[in-house]
Amino acid sequence: MARSDYCIIGEGLSIMHDEHLMNLVLVDNLRRGDVNLMAHQYKLDGIGGTNLAHSVNNWVFIFIKRTMDISISMILLLCLWPILIIIGLIVKLDSAGKVFFMQKRCGMYGQTFNMFKFRTMIISAENKQTELTSQSYTDGPMFKMVDDQRVTRIGKLLRQTSLDELPQIFNVVKGEMSLVGPRPLVMEEMKFSPSWKDVRLSVKPGITGLWQVQGRAEASFHDWVRYYMAYVKKQSIWLDIKILFKTIKVVLKRVGAY
Repeated sequence: MARSDYCIIGEGLSIMHDEHLMNLVLVDNLRRGDVNLMAHQYKLDGIGGTNLAHSVNNWVFIFIKRTMDISISMILLLCLWPILIIIGLIVKLDSAGKVFFMQKRCGMYGQTFNMFKFRTMIISAENKQTELTSQSYTDGPMFKMVDDQRVTRIGKLLRQTSLDELPQIFNVVKGEMSLVGPRPLVMEEMKFSPSWKDVRLSVKPGITGLWQVQGRAEASFHDWVRYYMAYVKKQSIWLDIKILFKTIKVVLKRVGAY
């Protein structure tokens, strides 16, 4: 017997036999604007749909998106390699520890991979996170602090300019990430919202996405969920191109970067 708890279901839609839905907006032809009409007091975990993966299974779209990822990534590496080396040297000289910070993240279909970033924190940062959990300003499982004392001097600048994310270009070349897509979470964070996890894992995680160009850290966790679910629903090459150009504008303005 089908069951739905605390859901908003569009007219004319049916639920599969024995399917149990909770805290979802179930729609068919969703527009991004429709998602944002939901008031913030409704703490919905995500958005479901009858044809969310319409682009995901399109091999032409997948081929073009991967070609674009490789082409742009290689151009960026050729242009930015001196900057990458300089940043690496400064990170090493600024504080004790490795140049790169690698963390296990959840990729497409739940496969884990090591996501690369320039290290922006002191060596013992991860061990101290539990003590600082109550100071996180996000309303979801992600941990974010405006004035995190674990961040190094150069790390603060790298975060404000998003330069710490540049090594993820290597993740894109390896096929673990895409230039555009939902941000990859750690497995611990994924377990909090099983209702939207499967849709989230149907696409590759990205360096940037709708959430980043809509305020990044200044947006709530539930807004973040809505943005990336809308991306999965409406993803296209044209949408990726628009997000990439908007990302440049957001990074230059340092919107929501801590």
